[in-house]
Amino acid sequence: MAVTQRLRYLSFWCWVTANLDGEPPTDRALYEKVVLLGSDPHDCSEAGPGTNGTLNPSDELAAALADDDVSAVPIDAETISIGSEDTARFNSYYSGVFYNLLLLENDRTVTPLGQALADAYDEAVTFDFEQVQEAAETESLSRSLIDEIRTSGCFCQISEQEQAVLRKAYWYLVSPTVEYDELQFIDAPGQSGFELQEFLRTDSKQLETASIEAELLGVSAADIETGSEDLEQFFEEGRHRFVRSSLTLLLATGDWVDRRHTETPPFDQLADAREVWRLLVHAEYASYGIQALFLAVQAVVRELEPVVPSRVLSTLFEHDSFDAVAGRALNGLDVTVDADADRSILEGIRDAVYFGEAPAGALTTTLSEQPGSTDRSWDDVKTTLTDADDQANPTSPFSLTGHSERAYKHRLQSVLSDASTIADYREVAALAAVLLARVATRQNQYFNTEPLAPFLAWFSTAHSHPGAQTCWEVSDDGTMIAPLATDRTEWDGSHFGYTAAAFTRRWTMAEYFDRLFRKIGASNGRSPQLLHLDTDGTLSFDYAVNDGNLYSYGSPNAPTIKWDRLGDIGFELGLFETNSLSSLSLTDDGRAFVDDLLEGSV
Repeated sequence: MAVTQRLRYLSFWCWVTANLDGEPPTDRALYEKVVLLGSDPHDCSEAGPGTNGTLNPSDELAAALADDDVSAVPIDAETISIGSEDTARFNSYYSGVFYNLLLLENDRTVTPLGQALADAYDEAVTFDFEQVQEAAETESLSRSLIDEIRTSGCFCQISEQEQAVLRKAYWYLVSPTVEYDELQFIDAPGQSGFELQEFLRTDSKQLETASIEAELLGVSAADIETGSEDLEQFFEEGRHRFVRSSLTLLLATGDWVDRRHTETPPFDQLADAREVWRLLVHAEYASYGIQALFLAVQAVVRELEPVVPSRVLSTLFEHDSFDAVAGRALNGLDVTVDADADRSILEGIRDAVYFGEAPAGALTTTLSEQPGSTDRSWDDVKTTLTDADDQANPTSPFSLTGHSERAYKHRLQSVLSDASTIADYREVAALAAVLLARVATRQNQYFNTEPLAPFLAWFSTAHSHPGAQTCWEVSDDGTMIAPLATDRTEWDGSHFGYTAAAFTRRWTMAEYFDRLFRKIGASNGRSPQLLHLDTDGTLSFDYAVNDGNLYSYGSPNAPTIKWDRLGDIGFELGLFETNSLSSLSLTDDGRAFVDDLLEGSV
């Protein structure tokens, strides 16, 4: 766990590394303790992430740090430690950030980019490196150094110059090169700075380090021994472009959702990034629906255990209420927007990217009171959904209507938040099945068209089952799913319920145990089990996991980006008013930064 969430740690450690000039520090933990304990007396703002993280000095030590009459404070391991073993967090938490941002070549060498950050830090602080080095070597923090760190060196006091350097680092405003000592910042991304199609590769070399999330976040497998990136591969695969365009899309679209200062979101120069992110949001919808089906299975097992898998499926899908809910959902949900209620800007960003529009307030969704057809096949359901799109908007398949993924997911969230009975989870299963059928329509409606071919090929490279493509490939003939043990002619429910049950058996129940057994095999048999498959073929529920609650405490996980940390980063760089993406609002500097980026690409 980190000793601080503040970005100024990056400045501080580049400064230490540059001043040591290739020599290893005596003890990295001592250098960390110098600045953290020197910061402790500083009255940090409550806004943004915390300053001191896991380093919590005792009351006695905190009092000594704040007492001007105490001439020096010991920082040895017996007095204060970082974690139980008093080890620096550089290796365990921060090193990958330095390497991914190209600030360090290895743990003893700064790049020219890291040197620029070190210089910015040096200009901002009032103390010298020699003072910090002496404190680390003597394991004692003098009163004068405490005062100087409190005045200018606290991790919450990042300077404008440091922010400017780190903005360029996070946006990879860097000239591509294969040599670390030739790395240089640039002022603008250039005319092709946001174009991605040339990097949408599907070859095996890219597969070694690529996934959708890794590409977007700039995460890669740095060399374990040296920590260094293969710069040729880094720039050749376009990871700098993926990150730059994705972060710019996040800010520009978030600003549009917040202010609505133009008629439509600013996608012109970010068209490639938008298509990449549209696929990402699409994958999130699929993941949410699949996880919801697994939650429904768990709930039934918990109520009926021990129970055979066929009865679980029959309980959920071979029932009139499943067909009734699915039929009403296919009429289109009733969607209303409360402009006066709190809304999530982050959800608005997803909506704007996916649909080209976003609600101006909080959504409310309810099932239609009108009964719908209850005997449709999977393909019939897909046809119903695509026909509804044609009626809503003949020029685009993506409309934020009661037949949209957003509406079905929102209704599913509402039901899951209060679900407790089998009847509730039968509704969950019906809504999840309709959501996944909605996902399935998008292949032929949009993604499988000629202009999207490079994006689709790239997405397919990173995709693994079960996911969006699993839904695309499902059909009533059992192409992606084997039929149930119950013959279709003996199934009392709808064709749609039968296909949804077969999907659930293959891609939640069987998939869960396949992955569990692989994990158990890789960890010598030790792994918590959400469900148990007994020798007689029955399923039982494990109450020891999650305090007896369902998987993920009954709410599907967001499967992709660690959004909250991006809020912290944007806030510390002076781009966001707060560190919450749910209430994202760009600062004047943030808007100017985005404008400069986009203007520098034309």
